Amino acid sequence: MLEIRIAGLRAEAHPAENPRYRSRMLLLHGLWGSAAAWRTFGSFLAHRGWEAVAADLRARRGDDERAIEAVSLSDYRDDVVALLESEVIAARAEEDRAPPVVIGHDLGGLLALATADPGRCSAVVALAPPVRAAVTDHYRRILARGGRWFRRRLRPPASVSEQGEDAGVSFHDESARVAREILSDETALAPCPLPVLVIGGTRDQLVDPARLREFAERRGYAYAERDAGHWGLGGAGFERQVDPMHRWLVKQVGTGLLRLSGYEDVDDEDG
Repeated sequence: MLEIRIAGLRAEAHPAENPRYRSRMLLLHGLWGSAAAWRTFGSFLAHRGWEAVAADLRARRGDDERAIEAVSLSDYRDDVVALLESEVIAARAEEDRAPPVVIGHDLGGLLALATADPGRCSAVVALAPPVRAAVTDHYRRILARGGRWFRRRLRPPASVSEQGEDAGVSFHDESARVAREILSDETALAPCPLPVLVIGGTRDQLVDPARLREFAERRGYAYAERDAGHWGLGGAGFERQVDPMHRWLVKQVGTGLLRLSGYEDVDDEDG
């Protein structure tokens, strides 16, 4: 793993052990999170031949702690667009690099869906995105704490921190404004014009998998479920979550787009 900066944001690059794909992967973390949430997941993707880059959204680790208080969903969307258009992530004809695949977890899944554009990315995978229709009452109560007029930042609640610690994820204060905007449907999403895979967790207590499936089906997105809770990026058995996603990408986006020249058996590890 290499620490780098992209578009002024801290990021962690996971170089492929044996590069196999023309598209890079951009990994977007969720509420209270950072790029560190993707370390185990990103390393496994690198082992599978993907060039993966996990990025911090603004006002994260080492930044001015007060900066998070003014952050909005629009700011986060701007961060993602800047990442997608950066030289590190964007398609580059001279390097035979195709538009990236964007994978987002929780808030990152919402942002991936909100910023998806055929000119910027090849496909989107949204892991447990808190679309308003699927947010559970428990998660709604957590987010509602950010709705109090005097509150500018939202600390990770104990229940969330405990689940994250089990998966090796550390948390940071989040913008209360962002929490309010999620609940007020500021994330109203236009239909995504790209291949989209939405993944729910059978043990997710924050985003209801049945309602998430309904959301995906209404939009015409592919849907899959994993045997995991909400913060299962690095938990036990996470590798089983990667394989279906990998196969879906190769099938939907196309081996001609993903495969680097010289590789014939793109699914040889999936059998």
